[in-house]
Formats: sequence, structure tokens, C-alpha cells
Amino acid sequence: MTRTIAVALATLALAGCGGGGGGAAGSPKTELFDENVRQRLAALRAVGAANGMRWNVFAKVGDSITASTHFLAPLGEGGYDLGDAPELRQAIDFYGATPLPDGRNSFNRSAETAIGGWTADDPLAAGGGCPGMTPLACELSVIRPGVALVMFGTNDVQRGMVDRYEASLTAILDRLEGAGVAPVLFTIPPLAVATLAADVARVNGIVARLARERRLPLVDYGAAMAALPDRGLSADGVHPSVAPGGGGDLSASGLAYGYNLRNLMTLRMLDALREVAP
Repeated sequence: MTRTIAVALATLALAGCGGGGGGAAGSPKTELFDENVRQRLAALRAVGAANGMRWNVFAKVGDSITASTHFLAPLGEGGYDLGDAPELRQAIDFYGATPLPDGRNSFNRSAETAIGGWTADDPLAAGGGCPGMTPLACELSVIRPGVALVMFGTNDVQRGMVDRYEASLTAILDRLEGAGVAPVLFTIPPLAVATLAADVARVNGIVARLARERRLPLVDYGAAMAALPDRGLSADGVHPSVAPGGGGDLSASGLAYGYNLRNLMTLRMLDALREVAP
């Protein structure tokens, strides 16, 4: 991959982060979400602070694509190359400085709410590490995050569960927002099985609409993945690819891979969230 193409993909990663009403003009940070989304985030931050939630801690909520050690973990362990975006070190420092009960940080924690094979039904189902609590309630009580990175849909599509997807995702968002936790929604990557493309598009349409209606930040990961070699997928046709140097390689060459691109997009969003005042 040439440097020119890789830089173009990095630009797409930034442009692919959106908000409930479209990006406002200005600096890269302000383009990630508009003023309506910013106001909603500020309100959620204020409610969260009153509930003991911490804006410098985030939760990971999703399936194996989110549970993977390629997603964000290298950023919390010093194993990264920020390439042409050294300013993003501020976001790593901001969210990585708070130790969590397991001795890890937001980037490299193995979350109760990010489990391989999960659908959008699972975070609010029985079970988890806290007796008598759902996995989502458990994670919120243990780490007290102000932000939650939410991506479900891949397993919902593969199991033919798209008809119930919106209700399940809405229930997750209701629980998060009710606690004063700001959800960041992600569209899902493509799948190699062509017959599932319509359901992937349907899921991503639901995600984008909920972000717009609820005035929440949106990272359009699915659209950005479509521009990568092999659509950013690994050989299994389901999970994102990862650069030879690992998921923390955010250099121009690293951004040709699916996990690396998601890490950049997420880090840019976190950097923008960092500056939202209550």
C-alpha cells in the first residue's frame, strides 16, 4: 500500500466519525460531532458525575471484535506508534492514567461487557462477575465509566436476530444514559458472506438512526472498513485484520488494517470527548 493511499484512509477514519446531526465545520475535533451532540454529552457527563461516574474512564461493550486484545489494548500498554498524529498521546494519557480494580486501565481491561460470541441481547442478560447483576450493571459498578464504546451486530446478523436488534440495542443505551454514561456507537464491519450484506446494512442503518435520534456520537467504522484492502477483514471473513506490528501501529502503513483503523478512529473520538465540559 502506498503512503498516499494510507494517508487517504487515515483521513477517511477521521471523516467517518460523526454525530447526531452531522459534523460542524472547524478543527478535526469539532468535526466529530455537532453542537447538539456536544450538549447531550455535557448533560450526560453532569449526570454521571453526580452518580460517581468518571469521565476519564471508558467501558468496552461488544462482541469479540471489541474484546480482542488488538482493540485498544496496545495503547494502554505503551505498544503504539501514533504516526502522523502525535497529539493523540493526550487522549491516551487522559484515559489510561486511572488504574482500574484489576490493575489495568480502560484501554487494556478485559471487560465484563466485551465477550466473544455476544449479541446485543447479552449485556442485559443474567450472569457476569457480580452476583445478582447483569454484566452491564456489573461493569458500571466496578469501573464507574463516564463513556461506553458500544458495537454489536455481527453475531446478531450471523444468527438471524436482526429483527430484535433495535430493541436490544435501545435497552443498552437506556441503561447507559440512565446512569449518566455517554455511549459512543459504532457501525459494524462488512462480512465476507455476500448474502449477509443486506442485514449488515440494516444493522448499520439502525445504529446511525439511533445515534441521530438520541444525539450520540457515531463512529462509522463499517464505511471506513469498506475502503481497506479486503475490506479490512482477516482470513476468516468476520474479524478485522491487524498489521504485522500489532494493533498499536497507527502509522500510514498500519492503517491499511481493520483493527488499526478502528483504533485510530476510536482514539480520535476519545480525544474529542476528553474536552467536553459538563
